[in-house]
Amino acid sequence: MSTLTNLLEQQISELQVLHQVVQEIRTALLNRDLEKVGQLSQKEEQLLMNIQQYDGNIALHPDHSKLKEPPWDAQVNTAKTLLEQCRLINQANREHVEINLASMNRLHQLLVTNRHQDSLTYTEKGQPHTSASSGQSIEV
Repeated sequence: MSTLTNLLEQQISELQVLHQVVQEIRTALLNRDLEKVGQLSQKEEQLLMNIQQYDGNIALHPDHSKLKEPPWDAQVNTAKTLLEQCRLINQANREHVEINLASMNRLHQLLVTNRHQDSLTYTEKGQPHTSASSGQSIEV
C-alpha cells in the first residue's frame, strides 16, 4: 500500500493537471475552438475519475485519521484549494456556454422571424414556428 504522503502527492499532481486543463477549456471556449473543447473535456473527465480514485484510496488508508495533522494537513489544504479553483473556473465556463447558447437561440429566432414573416406562427410555449405550406393549399 502506498504511503499517505504519496497518495496525497499523486492527487495534488492530478489536481494541478486538472487546473491546467480547465483553464485550457476556458481559452478554447473563448476562441470558439469546439474540437479542442471536446478533446479537453475528455481529458478532464479522465482526470476527475483518477482524482476520485485517489480520494477513495486515501479514505481507505489506515492513517486516514491523521490527515488533520502536520504534515498532511498542508497537503490536504493544497488539494482543497486546487479543487475549489477548478470548480470556480468550471462555473465560469458553464456560464459562458449558457450565455452563448442563449445568444444563438435569440439569433435563430430573429432569423426565423425575418425569413418567414408571412408564415410565422407561435407555439403554445411562445416560440416562433414557421409552416412551409402555410397558405399554399388555399384556392380562391
